[in-house]
Amino acid sequence: MRLISLTSAAFVAIALAVYWALPSRARHGFLAATGFAYYTLAAPVAGLLTAAHIALVYAMHRRIAATRDRSHTAGPPLFIGCVVGLLPLVVFKYRAFLFAPFTGDSHAPFASIAIPLGISYFTFRLLHVLIDTSQGKLDRVAFFDFFYYVTFWPTLTAGPIERFERFDRQRRELSRFDAALFAEGLQRIVHGLAKKLVLAEAMHVTITDYLADPTALTTGQLWYATHAYFLYLYFDFSGYSDIAIGISRLFGFRIMENFHWPIFATNLRDFWRRWHISLTGWLTEYVYIGLGGSRRGEWRTAANAMATMILIGLWHGADDPLHFTLWGAFMGAGLVVFRQWRRLRAPGDPAHFQPSRAGMLIGWFLTVETMCVGWPLFIFKTETAWRVLSRMFGWG
Repeated sequence: MRLISLTSAAFVAIALAVYWALPSRARHGFLAATGFAYYTLAAPVAGLLTAAHIALVYAMHRRIAATRDRSHTAGPPLFIGCVVGLLPLVVFKYRAFLFAPFTGDSHAPFASIAIPLGISYFTFRLLHVLIDTSQGKLDRVAFFDFFYYVTFWPTLTAGPIERFERFDRQRRELSRFDAALFAEGLQRIVHGLAKKLVLAEAMHVTITDYLADPTALTTGQLWYATHAYFLYLYFDFSGYSDIAIGISRLFGFRIMENFHWPIFATNLRDFWRRWHISLTGWLTEYVYIGLGGSRRGEWRTAANAMATMILIGLWHGADDPLHFTLWGAFMGAGLVVFRQWRRLRAPGDPAHFQPSRAGMLIGWFLTVETMCVGWPLFIFKTETAWRVLSRMFGWG
């Protein structure tokens, strides 16, 4: 069930009416039940598998909490829990790629089972709880609270990836209807719909030929199309996030922001702090910093940045992860180059380097063009992407 459809609108309207009519102690149970219904209506078998997956990860959460309490470490249970948490994402999302060498084609043995709805997003929620529990940031949580957090359906299919502590605190504090927050939610939904149905669609009309057969376009048309695609993707994705955030506010939850005008970023580092904020924040904390961040020298910092961005690319990929891997590597290389340039410009204190207004304008231009050079790697399979880039730069 798509979030933007008449069916979803009716689903939200009915759920809202019942939710606010119920006594406060019953509301969250009802919304958790609607979350499970949202899963199973979309794909019954996948929904039941998702429920079983959540139960298994919750069992690992309890084991991690118990092990940490006894020995102040939870290494083996955390490793097993992360494997359990990641396995369905890897198998379902990459099944065609993984099984092709064994089946002789791109069809996995269980291809008839739909990919569980929102698996890319709720997997990161599951891992967040496991990792924070192992680090002592979270104590043992009740199964209902865990299930409610993971299956919160307004943010299920495209985020944001909210953190458990923030979500659970709001759940516990939510007791009465907030008219101002409800009005904010409605306004945010309208903004999101305008972005998706007006601005994104206007851009999409201009890039249909590009998406269908980019190799048939001229150099000028390709450069225009990559810029138009950038705007289309921003309006479409940020509009979807606005709608999800708005629906969450209708139910009394103030979910984190996911975009902060990334099209005006003045460097790649700034861009990734503004684009898909919940995903980049998650990977920065649990992958980049987990690998050592910038604390172990420049070579290690560069490797950590590359690994993080390649994972972002792979997270987007499915049937053919190669071009997403190359896109992630390109983004990582851009971040490494920017870091080294900033160290050269301000060797004493690169973290606080402030360019001039002209420098910021040049930085904005270079950031936009870097992203646009990278989009063919993101959109198309590797061979097509190379042909597009070759024509854009006149290489052949």
